[in-house]
Amino acid sequence: MSIFDYQRQTRKTCIEPEIGRQVYDYYNGLLAAHEVRLFEQHMIRCAHCERTVLELDATLSALDDLHDFGALIDAQDTKKTPFASWLDRRLRH
Repeated sequence: MSIFDYQRQTRKTCIEPEIGRQVYDYYNGLLAAHEVRLFEQHMIRCAHCERTVLELDATLSALDDLHDFGALIDAQDTKKTPFASWLDRRLRH
C-alpha cells in the first residue's frame, strides 16, 4: 500500500476487517501479545482503526469525567493496557 492509498482512506473503511474487528479487545487489553503486535501494525496502515481507538478512548474519558467510573477502573488491575502503551509511544513521536 502506498502512502497515497493510506491518505485516501475514509473513516468508514477498514483495510483488513478480520483484524479491525478486534479494536475493542485491543483497547481493553484482551489480546495475546502476538495479536497486539498485529493490531498495532494494522493501525499503522489503517486510518479507520486508529481513529476508532482514539475516539473510543476520548468517549470513555468523557464519560469518566461526567460520572464516577473512576472507582470501577481503580478497583481493577492497574497495569497498562496495550492501547495506553501505544498511545504513550505515539504521543512521544
